[in-house]
Amino acid sequence: EHKALRQLLGVPLAPAAVEKSIPRLEAIGRARIQERIDHIGENQVIKAADIAEAMALDVIWQQILGLDLKTPLEIATFHKNTHIWLRGMYHKEGSPQLDACLQAKEYLRDAIDDKINTLLEAGESDGSTVGGFVFA
Repeated sequence: EHKALRQLLGVPLAPAAVEKSIPRLEAIGRARIQERIDHIGENQVIKAADIAEAMALDVIWQQILGLDLKTPLEIATFHKNTHIWLRGMYHKEGSPQLDACLQAKEYLRDAIDDKINTLLEAGESDGSTVGGFVFA
């Protein structure tokens, strides 16, 4: 079982696959930095942590999951649900935050399920990490 899992992970995370993703990752970073520059007011500071966080979420939906989010609202919804899910994992049963976490988890699970179904219908990988796993 361990060997099978290593082989499954090895395909989309092999050096050649990672190397092919570098231009996409660089484009994500450049887009996030430019977005911050375009929306900064006079005498405002751009925080590297804000860019890094937004970029990490963009890498997740674009490169790892390969989601087809087109509008700023779709992207913001993904970012929001990911934040809620990650923060909510530490809340106790019955807390309102846990309920929100479970709803966010359902949103993310549905998005990933839809992506896998789209990949299976297409019959080939789209270059995302999930696409690599599906067709490993």
